[in-house]
Amino acid sequence: VFMARKQKKSSPRIVWWVVALLALGAAVWYGMQDDGKNALTTLMPAAVQEAIGGSEKDKEKKAAEEKAKEKTKEAVKAVGDAKNAIPEPSGEIKARLAIVIDDFGYTSGPIAALAALPRPVTFAILPYRPHSAEALQAAKASGKEAILHLPMMPQQASAASEDNTISPSMSDSEIRSTVEKALRSLPGVVGVNNHQGSLATADSRVMKQVLALLHSRGLFFVDSRTSSQSVGRTTARQLGVPAAENDLFLDNVDEVDAVKQKMRTAGNLALRSGSAVVIGHARMHTATALREVIPELERKGIRLVFVSRLTE
Repeated sequence: VFMARKQKKSSPRIVWWVVALLALGAAVWYGMQDDGKNALTTLMPAAVQEAIGGSEKDKEKKAAEEKAKEKTKEAVKAVGDAKNAIPEPSGEIKARLAIVIDDFGYTSGPIAALAALPRPVTFAILPYRPHSAEALQAAKASGKEAILHLPMMPQQASAASEDNTISPSMSDSEIRSTVEKALRSLPGVVGVNNHQGSLATADSRVMKQVLALLHSRGLFFVDSRTSSQSVGRTTARQLGVPAAENDLFLDNVDEVDAVKQKMRTAGNLALRSGSAVVIGHARMHTATALREVIPELERKGIRLVFVSRLTE
């Protein structure tokens, strides 16, 4: 009789646990649906929310890395195919030409096409963009040179295209920490050039802070020359930073024939001076134009080199 009474008293407790478990199961199921996911996570403790968010970010990062690896494999294969399509240069070397390709990171399409060029080309990669890591991996896998394309403030602040842009309004420590963070986002880069920067590169204090940090890291600087008032190369020489500067933009007109004509102009510049540095952008028309015009320039005795070879 005593045992029967005890079991009778505990029945409501069992029912309560069953109901609670069913409710929890329903909540989990609801939370797994897209519409309910946010509602469920907001009910969780902050530490749990952070753990779940971190896990999802890790999954997204891993998926992006796997996709980048596949793209890199494609680029490496394309390099091999392109070597067969573009014969190796021969004959007397009369001039050297360095091609820097800016704005890697925005889109994926041009990465493999430019990595496939079987010649030295320098990839200038923006930090923090959706395809920055992919571009860096492709550059390394295809034997290209990679540098940081550092966002710097243009004359019109409203025209700045990137967050975390180096600006004269920053303190010295803010400038250094911003450059350091950008460099950490692209491990293994060997130099830096400026993205935009017509205002910042004309400011001697700003450039001293940027270049002093590059000096401490053993990195070189390429002045994109977005302003005739830039003090980049002059300041680099004062601080002992190897530097070069842009002689010509290749693709202000985004058409294959226009880019090819600019490359011919670049070749003539190199032949007159012994060397030249030119800048294009990560675009399909630019990749096509380079592939088509490189043999023509090489027949004239022009050899492509990484921009690091032209720093002094």
